[in-house]
Amino acid sequence: VEALKRAWKRIVERHGVFRTFFAWEGLQEPVQIVRRQAELQWEEQDWRGLSAEDQAHKIAAFLDANRERGYDLKRAPLMRLALNRLEEDSYHFVWSHHHLLTDGWSGPLIVKEVLDLYTAYCEGEELFLPSPRPFRDYIAWLNRQELKKAEEYWRKTLKGFAAPTPVMAGRPPSDHSNSNEHGIKTVLLSNERKTSLQAFGRTHQLTITTMIQGAWALLLNYNSGNEDILFGNVCSGRPVDLEEAESMIGIFINTLPIRVQVSPHARMLDWMKELQSNQLDARQYEYSPLFEVQGWSDVPRGQQLFETFITVSNYPVNSALADWKGPLAIKDMVSVERASYAINLVAITREYWQFELKYDARRFSDSSMDRMLSQFVTLLESFPIYSDATLETFKAILSEEEKRQRRMKQRGFHEARKKMLETAKQKVLSKGNR
Repeated sequence: VEALKRAWKRIVERHGVFRTFFAWEGLQEPVQIVRRQAELQWEEQDWRGLSAEDQAHKIAAFLDANRERGYDLKRAPLMRLALNRLEEDSYHFVWSHHHLLTDGWSGPLIVKEVLDLYTAYCEGEELFLPSPRPFRDYIAWLNRQELKKAEEYWRKTLKGFAAPTPVMAGRPPSDHSNSNEHGIKTVLLSNERKTSLQAFGRTHQLTITTMIQGAWALLLNYNSGNEDILFGNVCSGRPVDLEEAESMIGIFINTLPIRVQVSPHARMLDWMKELQSNQLDARQYEYSPLFEVQGWSDVPRGQQLFETFITVSNYPVNSALADWKGPLAIKDMVSVERASYAINLVAITREYWQFELKYDARRFSDSSMDRMLSQFVTLLESFPIYSDATLETFKAILSEEEKRQRRMKQRGFHEARKKMLETAKQKVLSKGNR
């Protein structure tokens, strides 16, 4: 335990982002301040005397309370560590931090450093790691970028777009009672479908990210009835012209809009290649602050530019564990993030392809999100099959799928009702024979 705690203390010493707090009161703009020192927020619990079921309840309650605590942005560090002991040699470890500190790419880099330091300390050795390039170098790079060019690009791209694309036209937010603020639906793509999409992408020189963006645009078009579609897209934000950017620790990601015209008679392949080309052009403006982009659009201030956004997660979450031969066995590593938008589609495209739909459960019912995720997968899987089709074909595919689902639901209702009536009849006959 002491070796692990010491390793995390070293992480705080090495990386300024973990000694960071923010100030904004009385200032023209917020500033990020790095303290020379910050005390590690470390908590330990001993639950060895509890049953497995009670421990599971304790863990769930702890995680809920931890999320509710939030963070005081005026005090460093904006992260906490908790080690909950379950058995003599079994622990549940929680690393939580504000998203203002680091992004998903940074996570595996930090985990690898922690494990390497922990191994060395367990063996009574010191480990001398190379000094990391400080995050302030990225801030300096950011301040050198010309916002004027970005403003011209985004004003041209967003001209005439005045209201966020609705998730579902004519469908008011759910008024059902749901104690959970956040919901999540998950689907794993089969290897057969994954291979088919990879082959389709290679044949037509399309990335999986482009296919995901295309499927999402078609889905929003189908559900909203709009042809002018806009949604957010999370980009890595790590500049190719900043040396060592891939190994730096900090928050680089940015979420920026993608605007797509879904014309019914457009040929899918041509439309998809145009989408990919437009995104390549947009990459040079990934540094654009979203709040500025919002101001350069025709959407009124105070109203979100988009309600949904996409995250394509292809960073190596488990790479830190792949070659590690240390004194610990680590299992069931889970990452949990929270966003403030209505819907976030997370696409995990590594050795397996998994899609997660994270949503505001106060607005959307579980069944509507099940349907939406199913529709998205249907669209994605149909690309290799209907590669020469026009976009109206995919609208027809979803329409037929909805009809099929309704027929199945009605058939199930009628069968259940028939079974109920037969059971009631048998009870009446049985009572009459007594």
